[in-house]
Amino acid sequence: MRTTTLKNVAFSVMLVGSIGLTSCDKNDDLKPTPNEVQQHFVFVHYVDKSAYVGTFGDLTPQATDNKKAFEFGFGCYLFAKGNTVLVPEGKFGDKVHKFTRGVHGELQKVGTMTFEQMAQPGEINFIGEQRAYVALHGRGKIALINTATLQKEDEIDLSPYAVQDNNPDPGCNVIRDGKMYVALNQLNSPHTSVPGTGAEVAVIDLKTKKTEIIKDSRTSVVGLFRHSDAFIDERGDIYFYSAGNNFNVANKEGFLRIRKGSDQWDTDYLFNLSKTTIKGIGKTGQYMIKSYYAGNGIVYSCLKVTDTEFGILKKDFQPVKIDIWNKTIEKLDLPMTDSNGSFAITRYKDFIVFGMTCNNGTGYYTYNTKTGECSQTPVVTAVGVPSSLVAFE
Repeated sequence: MRTTTLKNVAFSVMLVGSIGLTSCDKNDDLKPTPNEVQQHFVFVHYVDKSAYVGTFGDLTPQATDNKKAFEFGFGCYLFAKGNTVLVPEGKFGDKVHKFTRGVHGELQKVGTMTFEQMAQPGEINFIGEQRAYVALHGRGKIALINTATLQKEDEIDLSPYAVQDNNPDPGCNVIRDGKMYVALNQLNSPHTSVPGTGAEVAVIDLKTKKTEIIKDSRTSVVGLFRHSDAFIDERGDIYFYSAGNNFNVANKEGFLRIRKGSDQWDTDYLFNLSKTTIKGIGKTGQYMIKSYYAGNGIVYSCLKVTDTEFGILKKDFQPVKIDIWNKTIEKLDLPMTDSNGSFAITRYKDFIVFGMTCNNGTGYYTYNTKTGECSQTPVVTAVGVPSSLVAFE
């Protein structure tokens, strides 16, 4: 299946049209001067055809730029474990770049791992201090790598589970009790799945590689590569999300669940955001793209709240607090952003941090989970579109 990015949500299509892989070799000798201020955040900012990977210290008012950042090709984003930061190239490449964090939290580039041409590595799942699974979206495989040596140790081939071709287009995944649950996107064009494809997940026993496919027709495709998240809550239940049909209409949208102790979809659970009235707005939304699970059943995201046609730069995504246990949605008192500026969300101490492109400024806005206070302008400004964010205590 062709696995170029989704036209309606992938910033790359709108900015780049078609783009070749940008070489990262120029970064090998790039050594940003360490900042004596402890760096608690690692970011990716998109500017035209480039992705800039850099850091900033904390949530005191400040301005960031990309002058000391590492430059890569468009499409890179972040995964971290301990002091290891991995940057897969995603839709437009075949490499994973490795950084370690220095004594002040500054990034130090230490290596690059190259997969097959247009492997499209992403969705990295760490299973220890020195191993991680990497979804190869363009190849229909899951690679097990040693994060210390940057060598491939094993591989899981999902091609037998593809529809109409040899690639089921693996998306996001989680690991629970020795099994990996991988969303299969089953793309048949740059931005659509094979007609009739619903929620489809491969359940893989990581010891035996025995694989079972579970399907649910109540939603459309779940776990879209780079445009969705899967997570496990404190009860041990797994959640996948479907944005519906092509991000245009709220049709077959919502959260599905796999209960603890089961490898089947929970037929008693479906949470349609598009059919739930948003507290503070008084109407329903349509869908979300990326999200952050903060614990105790709470998800933070930016929800498309207008019923107008999709527009890449329209400020129609509202930051919200979603309770997946009680099926409620609450508006946060934060300005609206566009679809591009709805990807970078994380938690730092008592704050949920949103990287957004708003009329009030581009950068990092905060919601204080203790006091409810929300910033109306970016606390930390950014150059470019905030697209990925990781926080370290």
